[in-house]
Formats: sequence, C-alpha cells, structure tokens
Amino acid sequence: MNRRFTLSPLVILGVVNFLIIGELVSGTSPYFVGMMAVAVVCICLTYNLLGGLGTIGGIAFTSLALNSLIISQFAKVAMFEAADLNLRAPDLTISVYAVFYFSLMVGTFLFGWIRLQLPKPLEPTSTSHSDSLYVISLVIGLVATFAFTAATLGGAQEQASIGHGFARAFAYLLPFSLVLAVDRRIRKTEGRHCFGWAAAWPTIAIVFFGFLGASRQGFVEAPLIVAITCYLRGYKFRRKHYVTGAALIAILFFIVSPYYLWSRAFRSEEHSIGAETSVMTNVLLSAPSHWESIRETVLNDVQQAGEHGGEYFSRAGTVTLNRFALIAEDSALIQACSGGFHYGLPFVESEIVDNLPHLLHRKDVTLGEAIWYRGSIAGLQSSDASNSFIVLTGIADSYGAFGWLGVIFFPLLIIPAVFVVYDSVFDKDRPWGTVAVATILFQIIPASIGMMISTVLFRTPVYLLAISWFIGWAARVFPFGEHSRQNRSPGIFGKAEIDRRVSIT
Repeated sequence: MNRRFTLSPLVILGVVNFLIIGELVSGTSPYFVGMMAVAVVCICLTYNLLGGLGTIGGIAFTSLALNSLIISQFAKVAMFEAADLNLRAPDLTISVYAVFYFSLMVGTFLFGWIRLQLPKPLEPTSTSHSDSLYVISLVIGLVATFAFTAATLGGAQEQASIGHGFARAFAYLLPFSLVLAVDRRIRKTEGRHCFGWAAAWPTIAIVFFGFLGASRQGFVEAPLIVAITCYLRGYKFRRKHYVTGAALIAILFFIVSPYYLWSRAFRSEEHSIGAETSVMTNVLLSAPSHWESIRETVLNDVQQAGEHGGEYFSRAGTVTLNRFALIAEDSALIQACSGGFHYGLPFVESEIVDNLPHLLHRKDVTLGEAIWYRGSIAGLQSSDASNSFIVLTGIADSYGAFGWLGVIFFPLLIIPAVFVVYDSVFDKDRPWGTVAVATILFQIIPASIGMMISTVLFRTPVYLLAISWFIGWAARVFPFGEHSRQNRSPGIFGKAEIDRRVSIT
C-alpha cells in the first residue's frame, strides 16, 4: 500500500496561515499564535519525515498530533473561540508543545530512518492457515477478553494477577480475528466488499465489552480496525462507507457518548461481569425516560469541568469533542509543575515496573495509580472519583517529571525509538502489522514516559510477537474443515494475492 498522503510545502503554508489568521481574529494572544505556528510546522515536517501514512510510525505520530493539538486548533477557529481560552497556563503550555514537537522533529530526522534486524511475527501463509487462525483466534480472543474484563472489573488485586497479564496478551487475538475476516473478505470479493458475517462476530464482541466498561473507545475500536484494515489493503471506499462513517460519528457524539457518561454514575469500582451487564442493561432500558436529564448532565459537564481545567471548549455540547483536545488537561499538569516541583525519575521507574508483564516482577500493583497521581497533581482528579480515567499525554508528563529536560529528551530519543521498533518488526500490510497499527493508535495518545517505555516500546511488541508465534503453531496443529486438506491453494497471503492487491484499487 503506497498511499502516503505526505504534505506539500504549499499545503503546509496554507494550513499554518489559516490557523494563524483564524486564531488572531478570534482574539488569541500573538505569543500563543506564534508558538502554535512553530508546533504545527514541526508536526507537518515530522509527518513527512516519517513517510506520512505510509509507515506505522507516521500513522502513530498522526494520532498523537491530532489528539494533542491539531484537532483542537482547527475546532477553536471553527467555533471562533480564542485558542488560549480555558487553559491554566496558555503561554507556558504552547511553549512546551512547540519545544516538544521541535525535539521530536529533530529526533525523527536523526534516527527515524534506522531499521533494526528484529524478530518478526508469524503471519498467515495460506488460505487454509488463515482460516484456521481466524477460528482459533476468535475463540481464544473471546475467552481472553472475557477473563481480562472480569479481572479489570474485579479490582486492584485481580488486575495485578498473572492471569490478568495472560488475558491481556491473548485479548489481542480478538482484533486479530477481525483483521483476518476483513482481509479475507476483501480478497475473496476482489475488492468489492469488506465486511461480512465473519467480521460481524468479533465486532459485536468488541462493542459489547466496550459497553460493559462504558468506554467510548470500545464503541469506535471495531469500526476503526475495519477502516484501517481496508485502507492498508488499498480498498476503494465508496459513498456508502463514508455515509456509514458519518452516521457512526453522529451516533457517538449524540447518543453513545452522553449515555456512557451518564451511566458511569451508576457504576462502582468493583463488579462482576454479570453485575456490570445487569447495571448497564437496566440503565440502557431506563435511558429513554431520562434522556432530557442525560442531555442536561452532559451539557453542564462543560461548565463543571471547566472550573478545574478539564475542558478546552466553552460551547455546550462539546464534551465528546474535548476528548480529542487534550491540551486542556496537559495545561493543568504543566501549570501545577511550573513552580519547580517535578515528580522525577523514581516515579517514572515505578510506573515502568508497574506496566511490565507480571511474570517479570512480584510487586503488588494498583493499576491506574500513576494516572490518579498525575491527575491529582493537576487538580483534575477528585478523591470521590478514583476510578475515572484522566487522559494526559506524554507531552505534559515529560514536563511534569523532568521539566524542560524531559520536554527535550523524551521526544528526541524515546518516541523515535518506538517508531523505529514498530517499523522494523511489523509489516503494516499484513494482519499482525495491522493489529500493531490499531494498537499503537490508541496507546500512544495517553502514553506517559513510563508507559511509552514499558508498554508501547516493550510489552506490546513482545505480546504481539509471542501470541503470533503461538497462534500460528496452533493453527497448523489444529486445522479446521477444508484447511486440513493436503492440496492447499496458494492462499490469500501468497505471492499471487499480494500482486493482486494493486488491482483492487
């Protein structure tokens, strides 16, 4: 798949000038606008250096840049609202962002071209192998995701168990089965269709487990995996696909997001899956009679959260949009650490250990403790909401932990290393590479320094490699149906199929 969508100098100039003019007219301070322009230029150049959307690193970087800065700045201009409004320390925050993205640009220029000789995942080799992989990965993925969800709902002790770690690893098989199903559908129909019954089952499962956790990510994860798989296979999207995508976005903003936010008031920290299903179902059935209350609660969340620095936009009804504008939360942490307090290396080391596989350490871990700690420092985490998830990016964490040295060296060294590892290990056009793309898209946004090193850089690639080897072996040992025949076809992942990939578009 060679669609890179890199930016020409004219496009970069047009985007930057549009934002500069729009923010100045909206009443944003000239200093903020100037630093914003520096950050956006660095983002555009780094995007091109990484190869645009043609590499895993480029796709992951795009996710980080969009959620931290780009979406929020365009939305501010569209709403005709000052970009430095609702930030606790606007000038310092945008300065941190500018230095961070400048350092990341330099690090990408120096190290982004490196490719290492690292182990590769075991990808499907034939139609029969792929079909066996689908059946086994769907079954094991469902069981593992069920066990992972049960342990997560069971509280800190269950979350720190070895079983929770194994369930987390094998849960990657559920999105893998979805990728296999979409990939097979595209090949089988020669690019005419991308979704069928085989893809429906893992999609339903992913959405259901997201429903149990009242997770908006759980709602968008399956459609996003389908879209990513299609894009990386060179699938030609049609009008119906864009209409479906727009409808899903509208459902997310106007139905799912308000309902999930409202339902969280009825949840406790520790539940069984049965109890959680009962709670969420009862809340769902009663939601229509309380829809006006739901709407009022969500609309008022802007003012309530704005009082402690949690929302970036002032307009009512922008609660979900604020989820894609993390600069406000970042600003709260940056302002809290601007007086000289930085939590430093011991905290980062502890977080790294906490996020390593449980087999590698015997420390009692309370997952989410680091998130709660940073949220408390920023004034975003109250003691009566210890189970809420405060999203802070590595930009704010680098400043909160080490000050300006963190803002320089974290993006200069660690993040480029992540891009190098993923592009060295995975082929984005193959099933496990597609799973890696979908995984890093979600993980890189809230990744602190400790999470970036332990989870994104180490744990996730190791899990994906280990599970790919295990499931690849299992599919050969336990073939299914026609896949056990000795006379095997060249397969959807053979040379003929790879060559045909170009003709799909």
